[in-house]
Amino acid sequence: MNEKGLNIVLKEIFGLEDLTESPSISSIESKIPKLTSKISNSKARFFDEIAPVVEDIESSWDRTKKTHEKISEIDAKILEIEKKLEDPIDGIKAKVKNSASSHLSLQEKLKEEGKSLQVLKDLQLFSIEVLQFDKKINAESDFLAASRSFDRFNRLLSSIKSVGSKAKIINELENAVCQRKLLLKPKLNSMWKKTFKIEPLSIHYEFQGISGVDLLECFERLDSSNSEKKISEFSLNLEKNIFEAIFIDFDYEVKITEGKDSGSQLKLLFKNESKVRAQQIRKDMKKTVFHKKNVKENVKEISNSKAISNVEKTLESIERIVEFVKEKLGKNGEKNVMKEIGKLLGNRLVHQIIQGPLHSAVPEDPNQLESFKQLLNSTVKFEEKMRKIGFIEENDKQLSDFASNIELHFGSKKRDKLLEFGRIILLGDDFSTMKVSEIPGMEFILKEKEYEPVSNVIVSKKVSEMIQLIRKTLEEASKEENSSRSLELYSTCRNLLDLFIALVPRSNLVPSLGMVYANDCNFLAFAVPFLIVPFKLRTIHKELAEKVTLLDYSLTFRSLADQQLMKQLKKQRETMEESLDGLNGLVDTHVQSSYENAKKAINKTLYQLQHLSKVWKEVLVSPLYFALMGEIVDHVFDRVAREVLSLNDISEEETHSLHRLLSMLFEVKSLFVLEGEEPDLRHCKKFVKFFKVTELLELPLNDISYRLDKQLFIQ
Repeated sequence: MNEKGLNIVLKEIFGLEDLTESPSISSIESKIPKLTSKISNSKARFFDEIAPVVEDIESSWDRTKKTHEKISEIDAKILEIEKKLEDPIDGIKAKVKNSASSHLSLQEKLKEEGKSLQVLKDLQLFSIEVLQFDKKINAESDFLAASRSFDRFNRLLSSIKSVGSKAKIINELENAVCQRKLLLKPKLNSMWKKTFKIEPLSIHYEFQGISGVDLLECFERLDSSNSEKKISEFSLNLEKNIFEAIFIDFDYEVKITEGKDSGSQLKLLFKNESKVRAQQIRKDMKKTVFHKKNVKENVKEISNSKAISNVEKTLESIERIVEFVKEKLGKNGEKNVMKEIGKLLGNRLVHQIIQGPLHSAVPEDPNQLESFKQLLNSTVKFEEKMRKIGFIEENDKQLSDFASNIELHFGSKKRDKLLEFGRIILLGDDFSTMKVSEIPGMEFILKEKEYEPVSNVIVSKKVSEMIQLIRKTLEEASKEENSSRSLELYSTCRNLLDLFIALVPRSNLVPSLGMVYANDCNFLAFAVPFLIVPFKLRTIHKELAEKVTLLDYSLTFRSLADQQLMKQLKKQRETMEESLDGLNGLVDTHVQSSYENAKKAINKTLYQLQHLSKVWKEVLVSPLYFALMGEIVDHVFDRVAREVLSLNDISEEETHSLHRLLSMLFEVKSLFVLEGEEPDLRHCKKFVKFFKVTELLELPLNDISYRLDKQLFIQ
């Protein structure tokens, strides 16, 4: 309120005419009653007029208060800025950080809003795709478009999931996708079966409005594992029904026909008795999984030129089959289907080619090596085509490497064949025997007088055949002009000896076979060092002749012979022990039942000794027979003597029964008799001692005392 307004109020309140002079107290007091009455009368009017003023004052006060608060805040900020000005870098950093934080917060909000909008769009698209899918799948008009819709289902579903939508919506969408998947999958499987029919010796492709490439794309979109599964099944059927057949019989041709209705067929047609042969091959293919067998078993002995022709035909046939498949399956988007099939079949197929026709084409005659080298060019071209298609790896050169290393494979094939012959000999059922003197070609060794006893040694026919095989191999090695091939043949001889050691059984052999095996090993220990002599003398590779030897095998075979002899002795000792257990310690032999039991045990032992003698005499030379039989008989004598000496007290009646029992064992003298000669008991060292023990049982006590005093028992 300004001054003019104030004067007007005072003038009106005090009833003054002029305010130029200050009013006196008396004048004011005289005016009070009037003023009081006036105030009372104008109270209502005053409040009406003052109310806006009060509101204005209160508003001004609030603004003033806020102003003071802002001033305080500004002062605080000024202080903070002053502090930050002391370290300006930290201040700038804090400001930038605050700005960045605000910016990120704003971006997050915008992003969340964008996601929400995207979910709405995706839901709309999802419903549209579902409708389109249902139309296509029900009409069965466009499987590829339906599968692409399915692919978009999954993408949209993933997008909706990423924003963390409610589980109920997600579950409903997933159920919708699952239902469409259940509709699409069986229809695709049915279409695949109609499109591709692989049977033994044929592939039939029928275009059903959707190509094989598109079918695989449908499976891929449905689920990548579906596509892989179909490629795997297709590959295995292709191998089992087509590729296996081309290795069973080479007399066939690959025929491809293109039908008018977009159908194609590949067939294997056999030339000789085609129907009968094809039926037989189908039966063979049903019996076994071919790639698990040894391919060599299916390769017959044929001429080298025919074998080379078979290799080239096999490579050409595989090319045609692979190209036919590539034409029908080709490329599925970025996925090379032939590369996937090649991963499953390529390496196995290459191994079958190597083990089958290519190995068969390796010549056995060195003069035919040049003709084999023409296959190198064929294998290189084949590998280039297969790499271009994607059927084999870029660095796969197994076929061309095999063809280029013909020298190595020639030697290996020769070795394998010789080892196979050796294996057939050693695992054969012929257990007949012969004398060493009857082995062909041993004259150059046995002509020496000191080796004449060896000529009567009995050995197995298997050893004779092995000796002949080794001699023939060494003879061929001595004539070989190529030193590496000569060395390979020499190594093969060592392999044949290793084969004998590995394959010929030497455990749990009956007495006859056990001793024949010991004879074989002793003879090989004797003969093997001599076999290398002609090779050393005849070979033109003198540096090789100085290095080769078979002498180390002599010690090996000698050790095997000794081990077998020890096994046989141990086994016969155990047999005698079992028989002599029936003696029951020779206790109470004056009792008839005990005497009969002991007599039975001794008769059993004598029978076994006589049988063993008969068997050993047929296969052992006399010195060895006497030595071994002496060991066994001494063991029997020792056991019986120990039984007698272990008795605590022997009655007179019992001495007579023991004497009769022990005297029965004197029949062993016949085991040491050769035809027309007297018994030679020098090898039975305990015979005399046993005889004296038996004699002692019948001597009078005076004679026993006399001989004991004279120490005659010591002699």
